[in-house]
Amino acid sequence: MKASAVVKRHAINAQKQGMLFNIFEVLDRGTDEEKGHSAFIAALLDPRGPHGQGTRYLKLFLEMLNEEARTTASSPSGDGETMTAYNAFSPLDPESNWRVHCEAATNENRRIDILLQSERQVVVIENKIYAGDQELQLQSYTEFARNLNKGKPWVVYLTLDGSDPSGWSRGELKESDFICLSYQFNIDNWIEACQEASVELPHIRETLYQYKQLIRKLTNRSHAMQSVKELKELIINGHYIDTTIELEKALTEVRIQGHWQFWTEMKKKLEKYEPYKRSRIQHKEATEEWVRKFYTQAKNNRYFGLGFKIADVPGHNDLYVIAEMKVEHSLYFDFNLLQGTGKEEKLIDKKKIRAEFKESYETILKNMNYIVKDTPLGWRYPTKRLEFAAAEKGWQQMLDEKIGNSVVEGIFNEFTNDAEMFLKKLQGY
Repeated sequence: MKASAVVKRHAINAQKQGMLFNIFEVLDRGTDEEKGHSAFIAALLDPRGPHGQGTRYLKLFLEMLNEEARTTASSPSGDGETMTAYNAFSPLDPESNWRVHCEAATNENRRIDILLQSERQVVVIENKIYAGDQELQLQSYTEFARNLNKGKPWVVYLTLDGSDPSGWSRGELKESDFICLSYQFNIDNWIEACQEASVELPHIRETLYQYKQLIRKLTNRSHAMQSVKELKELIINGHYIDTTIELEKALTEVRIQGHWQFWTEMKKKLEKYEPYKRSRIQHKEATEEWVRKFYTQAKNNRYFGLGFKIADVPGHNDLYVIAEMKVEHSLYFDFNLLQGTGKEEKLIDKKKIRAEFKESYETILKNMNYIVKDTPLGWRYPTKRLEFAAAEKGWQQMLDEKIGNSVVEGIFNEFTNDAEMFLKKLQGY
């Protein structure tokens, strides 16, 4: 009861003070890497950007990167090879003539989230909020940057918590070939420094404040931290540690139940849908075991879901276009390529099919507002985002039968409409 009162009191205070209003979330850009975070960060970094402050924010960012490299190079826990390599990064010169590009195209038809170039240096920033790594993504970006012939490129892997890229993405890169940054500390501190540099610019200062609050929400460091501090004291002083541990275990089970309820109800609807009944796929099919891994396992716990075959790929043996709904942190729809049947099913890189088919698929999906860079053929989020991460609301919605049924119905209709639209357009080619 005491804990509930603390949470309620802080929630009421936050609402009264307008702390729950955030323009990035109102515009549905809170977790949008491309049109939200990358676009905003690139706009701040751009000396020619609409902020009108020249290199003010860029210099603070480059200084932060230089400091991060110095700190890593001098870390007592680093191995000799890594420290030497970090020392090999040439300090970034804030006085150079820098140009900033968002969604910069490479020669492999990939797109770098943010690319910074001066006369002698290059910085590649791969930005990850909830999206997963793509095959050899970081290695490809590094090779592209090296071919610009501007010395050792600065390759930055930016995530919420500063985690390392997967082996799937880094390929043959060594740890000393890139730097990991986090929103939780690096970007938060940079935005705060930008705020301090914008004291006399209220419009920019308040926008930066809202962005900082968004970062803190995404990294679980928002205004709710005040209630967390009070709850911590309550747990310690009230000797509720054992009880809290048991509650934490129970909450994990509640999350699993809510998340699994979504897939259970969705599967019931799909089993009445003829294309799914006829050609359901089994590759990483959603099961209760997968949902449990999602909340209890740190790795190999994403990219499962439900899907079905839509069409054969002409001229390719046993190869199909498939429609899927899957979960990374958020639920998303995608169209992909699958080879084989049953336990032999495996996803195929779109680069391995004939160019004319790849181009026709991508053209159709672009017209359907799908993102077609990298793999799969194309993907998008549902109109109403459904986020299943531990701190998000997706699993909570499914615990309410009325709300849950409405969520499932809406996503089912949107998903099957996309599948039918894709097939109709494909038949027109």
